[in-house]
Amino acid sequence: MAYKTISTASIIDAHYFTSGMDNGSGEDEERLLYIEQIQPQIKENEKYHREKVISLWVKAKRKAHNGLTPGRIFNTACTLIFSVFIISGFITGTGITFSYLTYSGSKPVNIAVYIAFFVFVPLLLTGVSLISLIAFRLKILPDFFQVPYTFASYMIRKSAMRIAAKVTGKRRLQFEAALGIMKINREKYSRLYFQTFFKLFQVTGLMFSTGVLLATVFKVITTDLAFGWQTTLRTAPATIFEIVHTLSRPWAWIIPDHFSAPSLTQVEGSRIILKDGIENLLSTDLASWWAFLCLTVFFYTILPRLILYFIGVYLEARERRNILNASHAVDRIVSLLTSPHMTFDYDNSVQRRQQDNKNGDSVSVIGAVPSYSHSAALIPEDIYDAANLKELFKSGETIKISGDFDNDSDMLKHLTGNQDNKLPGGWILVCEAWMPPIKETLDYLKKLGKLAGKSTVIIVGLIGKPSSGGREFSDVSDSDFKVWQDKIKGLGDEKISLTRY
Repeated sequence: MAYKTISTASIIDAHYFTSGMDNGSGEDEERLLYIEQIQPQIKENEKYHREKVISLWVKAKRKAHNGLTPGRIFNTACTLIFSVFIISGFITGTGITFSYLTYSGSKPVNIAVYIAFFVFVPLLLTGVSLISLIAFRLKILPDFFQVPYTFASYMIRKSAMRIAAKVTGKRRLQFEAALGIMKINREKYSRLYFQTFFKLFQVTGLMFSTGVLLATVFKVITTDLAFGWQTTLRTAPATIFEIVHTLSRPWAWIIPDHFSAPSLTQVEGSRIILKDGIENLLSTDLASWWAFLCLTVFFYTILPRLILYFIGVYLEARERRNILNASHAVDRIVSLLTSPHMTFDYDNSVQRRQQDNKNGDSVSVIGAVPSYSHSAALIPEDIYDAANLKELFKSGETIKISGDFDNDSDMLKHLTGNQDNKLPGGWILVCEAWMPPIKETLDYLKKLGKLAGKSTVIIVGLIGKPSSGGREFSDVSDSDFKVWQDKIKGLGDEKISLTRY
């Protein structure tokens, strides 16, 4: 059975929780959380299902989180705004219809006005929604069609901030910062925002027309309504009959003729001439229009809105998947959670590897280091022969590099054409943290990022100073990590990340 797509709120919270992992700490705790709480819920063939892993991870993080999360705030704000629009649309449609269908007994309901206001106007707005969807996806006149969606976005954001205002202190600042991520990246998430608000407008129009339909049926059941048509133009009843039957074609093939639309005789018998009044008109002719009007509302206003709504649901789900698949922060956390971990304990220069999980995953106990799923680990030649480095990166290919991109370019280009991208991860460039990132190193990273392309994550893996003999490395200090972190962020490439070993 296909897994339910990840929600927008979970995507926001995923970014919120991963943003707190930039310092490289807490990786052992995340791994333990995965083994203890997430892995039991995942079947073996779903181990690398990104949406399921992230959804379960976010759920577990929310349980351990003290207070509301930005995703929950956003979800609450969306629920509030959707509820307001839905209720307003239904009440408006119902109220206007009740008012219009008030029959005094001397003046029948004008079907031309009814169709114009309750069918053609909503149908026109539905067409505008469809055109805006097509124009947005084809990037045609984006500013013209963005106005209503920008307004809805503003309302949802203001509602979210009002909810966040109930929380004080540092937690509130964290919420504001997390919500600000979505605003800063509005271009990146513009398609997702658009589809969410597109759904909002469709469901609002849907509820308006539903109110119109229910109010019409209620008035027909509880009162003696009379419908008629009149015009100052020289229009023959046969012409009106043809128009009516043209409009009834979407349902005429499944509904009996006497119910789907008035007959020619009924059309002729429901024409209103002011000087003659309605005394000579038959009640059966005047009442023959209600089924046609209800079917017209359903097929021309409710059904198209319903179709567009489900199109919006599908496109929104697809945009969420696209964001999830293009997020390098998600790449890092999925790789961290699902990749095997190894624990090293050096005793009299003897290396031992612990594995205490039936799937080959080990729980970190002593000097644990993360092992990211990767297609290649690029290790400088001066530390390439260190014993524990080869063990650490044995889940992928280990490549000896000179550190000069021109010398390594042919080998790296060959690697680009042969990498396996089936598993989360990418390339790991191993660097010594105690050596500050010089211009040559940063240039190497830039060129490596361009060569790897948009789909491959570049992870800078920091190690400490080697001990005598090069068999062990000291821990990476916070000060050294901070220097590298600032430099990596300065590159402005989101697919280049940083971790420490």
